[in-house]
Amino acid sequence: MNLSYRNIQDNDIEIICNFPTSEEELFYMYPKAHFPLDKAQLSDAISQRKDSIVVICNDRPVAFANFYEVEPCTRGSYFVL
Repeated sequence: MNLSYRNIQDNDIEIICNFPTSEEELFYMYPKAHFPLDKAQLSDAISQRKDSIVVICNDRPVAFANFYEVEPCTRGSYFVL
């Protein structure tokens, strides 16, 4: 298995929308969304977050992640949630 990652691309969004197959799965992925996840909801979330990436396996996205809150720490580094 060959895994890699890259920044999200527009053509990934529809694939990612099919990741959650139930309301419960979507809740753990994106609690504010309504099932089924659609391109508008996911695009809105991506626009409000930072560093959206996909994990690629066999030239296809298999995982998605991003940061929803980045705050400076006292030592000049960043705390990521």
